[in-house]
Amino acid sequence: MDDSMLGRFVRGVVTVPSEMLGTLCDLIEKIISDRAWYEELKRFLRKESTWVKTSSTHPDGRYVNCQVWVEYTPEELRRREEQDVQRLLAHLGRRGVKMGGKSSG
Repeated sequence: MDDSMLGRFVRGVVTVPSEMLGTLCDLIEKIISDRAWYEELKRFLRKESTWVKTSSTHPDGRYVNCQVWVEYTPEELRRREEQDVQRLLAHLGRRGVKMGGKSSG
């Protein structure tokens, strides 16, 4: 077999343990049928954050935020946690809530 990408791929596939074949087939089907899977797989292979957030507005006007799949470094996770706390405090402040459960309204 030659050293082309296809040759390398075929040599790799025939050495995959049988218990991994289903997962590998599922991945191949997804990246072939959906460009988003392919783009996220490339990011994953570069160890970048993948499938971070999907946000939209619910039909009744509510904001919907759904995390699908996240991979963060420990430093990035700490930074995001601090941002989440700051956003929560700002939100509570806008609603007139003070720490300790007391309301200004």
